[in-house]
Amino acid sequence: HTCSLLLSFLSTLFVFSSVSFADPNIAPDTNSADCKNSTLETYSGTSNLNADWEANTINLHWYNNNTLMENVPSVSSSCEYDSTLTPPATIPTRTGYTFTGWRVRPTYDFSTLTTSQDGQTYYAVDNLNGEKLCINYNSGNSGTGDTAICDGEFRELNIYEWKVNFSWGTIYGSVYCSAKSGNTNAYAWNNASSNWRATYNELQSANGVKQYCWCQATGYKPSGSNTLYGPKVNSLTWIFRRDDTSEDSCNQNCASQCAYHVTSRSGLRKALFGVTQ
Repeated sequence: HTCSLLLSFLSTLFVFSSVSFADPNIAPDTNSADCKNSTLETYSGTSNLNADWEANTINLHWYNNNTLMENVPSVSSSCEYDSTLTPPATIPTRTGYTFTGWRVRPTYDFSTLTTSQDGQTYYAVDNLNGEKLCINYNSGNSGTGDTAICDGEFRELNIYEWKVNFSWGTIYGSVYCSAKSGNTNAYAWNNASSNWRATYNELQSANGVKQYCWCQATGYKPSGSNTLYGPKVNSLTWIFRRDDTSEDSCNQNCASQCAYHVTSRSGLRKALFGVTQ
């Protein structure tokens, strides 16, 4: 079992700060201009210049399987290129697995993914009194979904995680049962409402019964590829799914409900992927 580090790829390793070679008041569309001695210390011939290098700062996100690790220490939330990388002190654990280290997870713009096509199958792991409750669904065989033995496709999922298979790839995600309510119209995911999305801090800090189911998309694996991508920051939003009326019901149904509606509802896919409505 390997956890992943979300690390934005860099097109260049350094940013080169340009040196001013001419009067800054010269219009940008000017074809030519005289060099200034005060800048290059000469009007002709060669001049010695010093490059001003600035290291890139990289924002980091850490994953425990398919669940985004929230509230990691600030020292682990970013790094500067060619400086020390400090992983979270808390090592992820999973029954039956040994943690072997972190792996880089490149990013992908989820808003470019197809949302008009329904999913083919889904797998979800809910929580039944601390034990795995595994649910799968095959759109070609059943309209209701089936409780399944937690093996095969479920091996890459922890409790409160789900995945949906499409013809173009697989979407991975996690869920959160919070005391924060959301838009009661579960199918009205649109920009006219601000109460169907939330941050982790909002979900965690809400007081009351944790009966409200929220979904998040955390990974994308293209069809025929073994590369698992993480979403860009603008996609790391929690989306409201439904009121489960009790904490127990939310724990036992939230993951399967998110997976089912990612499979069948284009509106939820758009909201999770960060597609502008």
